[in-house]
Amino acid sequence: MSFLEVFFGTVLLAYGRKVFWLFVGVLGFSAGLSLAENTLHAPAWLSLPLAIAIGLAAAVFAVVLQKTGIGLAGLLAGGYLTLGLVRALNLNLGNLTWLLVVIGSILGAFLLLAIFDWTMIILSALVGAGMIVQTLHLPTIGAFALFVALAAAGIIIQGKMMQKD
Repeated sequence: MSFLEVFFGTVLLAYGRKVFWLFVGVLGFSAGLSLAENTLHAPAWLSLPLAIAIGLAAAVFAVVLQKTGIGLAGLLAGGYLTLGLVRALNLNLGNLTWLLVVIGSILGAFLLLAIFDWTMIILSALVGAGMIVQTLHLPTIGAFALFVALAAAGIIIQGKMMQKD
């Protein structure tokens, strides 16, 4: 699965704003996989099909109901990034973790709906960088430095592409 995470992470890092439906689908897949493995404790043979179904449903939803899809993408990205930050900082907050994820999700949805282009660029670059870095299993400082460098590169690349549009 590492290859797919690096591939989709790279696509989101560089083109997240342009492939909004893919961004939502990848986030739906990640959320579905996390739900299946960590919450439902589903076996591997069930986790992957469930995650694929949720990812495909999220992508279709984003295309059909774009404004709602934008909110969904912000919700998923905010939650994904908040959970990733809690894990990266090794915070053991028990049930408070989910409260932080809900707050991060709501903040992500609000930002994406309010200022779509730049929020989409920033969120997709952050999620793409996170997907790439988590597959490498680097020490914390190295992972953080690479994450910041990749996210900055993604924001710059997408920002330049947006100026050309």
